[in-house]
Amino acid sequence: MNTRELVNYLQGLAENNNRAWFVMNKPSYDILRAEFVELVARVIAATEKFDPAVAGQEAKKPCSGSTATCVFPRTRARTRATFRR
Repeated sequence: MNTRELVNYLQGLAENNNRAWFVMNKPSYDILRAEFVELVARVIAATEKFDPAVAGQEAKKPCSGSTATCVFPRTRARTRATFRR
């Protein structure tokens, strides 16, 4: 996992937390997310060896459809409703 790229991406996101920036940087997001999911899968596999409670767990798969709209859907819906009032 390229941590330098991840940190750069997250810094850019913090400075430009808007849809236009995200759409332009979606290829980086997809690559970094895939690397992170792979890392989590390796950690789970290693942890299973000494902690049976972790057995059978999987790294989160990407949501179907647009990734941006499936992140915390309940929270996002409530937030939108709150700001519309």
